[in-house]
Amino acid sequence: MNKKALFLSIFTLIIMVFTSQNCWSQEINPDSIHFQNKTITLLTVSPGTGLESLFGHNGIRVFDKLSREDIVFNFGNFDFNTPGFLLKFLKGKLPYRLAVSRYEDFLYAYTYEKRSVYEQELLVPDSIKGQIITALQINALPENREYKYDFLFDNCATRARDQFVTKIGGEYKESSLGSLTFRDQLHQYLAKLPWTRFGIDLIVASPADKVADRDQQMFLPDYLQRYMADLVVLNDSTKSFAFGPVKEVLIFEDQQTPTPVYLSPMFLFSILGMVLLIMSFMKFHNFCYTLTTTIFVVLGIGSLIILFMWFGTDHLTTKTNYNLIWMSPMFLILPFISYSYGRILAVILGLCSLVCCFRVFPQQMPVLTILPLIISSLVVYLRHGKEN
Repeated sequence: MNKKALFLSIFTLIIMVFTSQNCWSQEINPDSIHFQNKTITLLTVSPGTGLESLFGHNGIRVFDKLSREDIVFNFGNFDFNTPGFLLKFLKGKLPYRLAVSRYEDFLYAYTYEKRSVYEQELLVPDSIKGQIITALQINALPENREYKYDFLFDNCATRARDQFVTKIGGEYKESSLGSLTFRDQLHQYLAKLPWTRFGIDLIVASPADKVADRDQQMFLPDYLQRYMADLVVLNDSTKSFAFGPVKEVLIFEDQQTPTPVYLSPMFLFSILGMVLLIMSFMKFHNFCYTLTTTIFVVLGIGSLIILFMWFGTDHLTTKTNYNLIWMSPMFLILPFISYSYGRILAVILGLCSLVCCFRVFPQQMPVLTILPLIISSLVVYLRHGKEN
């Protein structure tokens, strides 16, 4: 993430946190509230440039036509002042929370980030609106607002989905937007960002390769918007759409800059592997062996990170990661054991990498991206390992 994107992301979070305090003081009293004067809309924010905003965002807007109170319920907040913030964030133990902010502040934050915002009005009887608003009010209480975030299964989009689907019911005009895995959906947002895709495919494990049903596909804000536009309910013996048409609130051009092909991981890893192999035949034996050792150590450290994300965190999406088959901890010991054992291990590691290029395991792995560098490094080791 570049410095500008990091600054924008932090700025937006600060605005959301501080404007969420004391902006809504209405008491919870379902019997006395006149819900016919209120409108509920689903807000969908386009993807940003920061890692935490790549997949967009959702909020639920509640507007009172009489009092002009205009607020947004936002499930995507967390508290920077949480003790042990960074460690809890890495380990998946950081509590996320439902925050309530003014609509104008919500728009200001995304105007500053130059991210588009879309709106869909909920068109259901006032009694259902009342159920949704009351549920949001109860969720926003200090004792209820925190929840354990999960990237795929419990986030800002799934929380908004549950608020609507559980109260509205109804059926969808189209059964599905296609048979997609969670990873397929993520890849749709990463076409311009091959390094980010490579990193995500390393860390996000086999749970992301399961086919997502209709409800699960709505873990992404754009999919929630599209499915809610397709939701049909029965009103007075006639079927009608639960939401009105999507309206543009803020429109900006896509802020993501495509990564040039010559800076993509596959291109750079391939060039480095080719150069390493050529140099190994040109009497640069010691330099090539040192570089190969460095590559093995980096791969080994990568495997330890994967192990930590699997066993040392609460993230469900990083469990059962088959990338450990080719990015093995054995790379760490390969340069430091005797060559007689090392050459056997090198062959095994090479074969594991080749096998993982095929879909024989229940996980899509990015090994093909880095395969030229791995194979070149192993060849250099097999040629010159005995000399060192």
